[in-house]
Amino acid sequence: MTGITTRPPSRPAELAHAAALTEADVDALAAYLKARLDEVRDRNDYLSDEWRTAMSLSLVVSTQADRVRDTFTGDSPELLLARRRQWNELVWLVRPWEYGAAAGYDTTRWCHLIHADAADAARAAAYRRSCL
Repeated sequence: MTGITTRPPSRPAELAHAAALTEADVDALAAYLKARLDEVRDRNDYLSDEWRTAMSLSLVVSTQADRVRDTFTGDSPELLLARRRQWNELVWLVRPWEYGAAAGYDTTRWCHLIHADAADAARAAAYRRSCL
């Protein structure tokens, strides 16, 4: 065999602030949760408590994903703060899958955001350096 090497598939950059968040991130996270909740509904009898619980959570995921998507109408400071806040609410819903490295969980993109944009992150980093 020749010495052919393949490059690993490229991974998206780690999500560092709300301005770097994309609608594709929102769609991927919502689809991940929807698939798992659909499995629960499919395994349980229609109108059972388990079916109703999964259905309720599906509605919460859909509504919260829509709230995040609503913040993509611009990049004003107010919208970036709203995007960060709404995204963090959505991320809380997927957190149980983070533990134990569940298959398909995107550890680089589905993370809690602290900063609104790169300038906000740079200011925070400069402050941390000044405290050393």
